[in-house]
Amino acid sequence: MRLVEGLIETAYASVYDPSRWKDLLSQFIAVTGSDMGALHAPPLGAYTPFLFITENIDPTPVLDKVHIYGRQAPFAERAIAMGLVPGVFANADVYPYEELHETDYYREYMHPMDVEHGLQSIYRLNADDGTPAVVMTVNRGRRGDPFNDDDKAVARAAFPHVRRAVGLMLDLQPTKMIDPAIEGALDGFDTACCLIGAGSRLLFANAAARALFGAGVGLSAREDRLNARDPTTDSELHAAIARATDTQVAWSQRAPSEVVIRSAAGGAPVVAIVVPLGHENAFLNVGPIRAAVYLVDASVRQLGLGELTRLRSVYGLTDAEAAITSRLIEGQSVKQIADTRGTSEQTVRTQIKLILEKTQSTRQVDLLRLQRLFAARPDGLSAEQRSATRRSPPRLKS
Repeated sequence: MRLVEGLIETAYASVYDPSRWKDLLSQFIAVTGSDMGALHAPPLGAYTPFLFITENIDPTPVLDKVHIYGRQAPFAERAIAMGLVPGVFANADVYPYEELHETDYYREYMHPMDVEHGLQSIYRLNADDGTPAVVMTVNRGRRGDPFNDDDKAVARAAFPHVRRAVGLMLDLQPTKMIDPAIEGALDGFDTACCLIGAGSRLLFANAAARALFGAGVGLSAREDRLNARDPTTDSELHAAIARATDTQVAWSQRAPSEVVIRSAAGGAPVVAIVVPLGHENAFLNVGPIRAAVYLVDASVRQLGLGELTRLRSVYGLTDAEAAITSRLIEGQSVKQIADTRGTSEQTVRTQIKLILEKTQSTRQVDLLRLQRLFAARPDGLSAEQRSATRRSPPRLKS
């Protein structure tokens, strides 16, 4: 009982300190005698799957299968059909071992990672506002025993409290929607950038963007929205933002789009590049951000692969990880990278795994997309606009 009380205490502490969700996962693994686990959002319906936090999970043996099987949730889908969720169940309750072992999902995905037995707590399903499902999954390998009634009893005792903590985390309006470190990093960019949340809400505009709003470019920020002066352009802009923030469509399928915004004063137009920003991950304090809008002077717009400095800074990549990212973007294979760096292919795969985790990416093309965005520079800002940027106008209210 004391162990369950510890889980409950950590769950409520996590509402105020998102770093404690990892502690909760670690405790849950220990209490249930598991080998590994994840706090994650399974791909239910058309929603994009993503991981919040993992422990002792090594996807390296199945990196070439993640794009196929990482978007499947056979246990959760069966549990939903059986009316077991929200709630607690063992994988074997919904998928008998004899049947499971005959599937490609088990042979090509679970077995290589030594995932044999699973205990899942599904706290919530997809919400109408795009909030993802939330599931705690713990696993044992082939040498472990199946999860029994005592293990389920522990999970069920903690279930209502963890579920309430998850609700507090995702449903209450946060007092601060964006980490100040992210704001600071973006304020240091020459590129004018805006962060967009659900419902096309403007969450933040960096210093360069705030300077543009007052420079007669035909774009403004009012009532927590980006607004183009021209009605037709305004409709195009908000349609592009709606497409980028639609969580009913997989992130990899939400391609960036561009809208040309004519200057109100007859100057050079601005290109608004609207880009989806990966997995909505409220547990790591970046959940409200759904898309970014980069505002680039059409006469000097540059997109290239020459710089990884901004990508490295924002995502905390080491120099070695940034170098490997650059080679991945260039299309080099794991073997080519290992030969060039004088290291083993296994070491490179491990570093790639860390790079994908840090950038919340699943494929090489995702890294390419991110790098292209951070390489965009509006070098054509006027002297007045640069001066306004240096004066750092007041931030928009979030």
